[in-house]
Amino acid sequence: MCRIEKAPVQMNLVSKSLKLTMTSVELQDNISGALLRDLKTIVVNKFHPLVRRRFTAGHEIGHYILHKNKRHIDDLFFRTNNVSEDEKRMESEANQFAASLLMPRVFIDRELNGKKLTKNILQEISSKFKVSDQAMVFRLMNLGYLSDNILD
Repeated sequence: MCRIEKAPVQMNLVSKSLKLTMTSVELQDNISGALLRDLKTIVVNKFHPLVRRRFTAGHEIGHYILHKNKRHIDDLFFRTNNVSEDEKRMESEANQFAASLLMPRVFIDRELNGKKLTKNILQEISSKFKVSDQAMVFRLMNLGYLSDNILD
């Protein structure tokens, strides 16, 4: 596997270590990306902001690793149809995987290192990790750094 020691996590190195191709293509706005398992390819929407494309890539890598024998559902299907509890669980797992991949606990611990968490600090580390402020808030809440969303 690749060795990444600081933020931002280089998604091209992660995908290459898994022998996956990652590409940005023109997609409808309501489609963030997809895993084309048979082609060992992750597709992300080139019109979406960088932070969204990075999270989508992490999400699809999550499906690739966690759900090898499961049918993958793309964002369009997930947003517009009734889905089973199993499918909701898989989507949640892929999101958690993406958050852990893009914002590893050890990197966050190192960044915060006793700092008082303010909106400015949050925006600074979100920028450094190349993730959205909202993604960082959820990650910090899941790690126990925050009890409330400081963006509200």
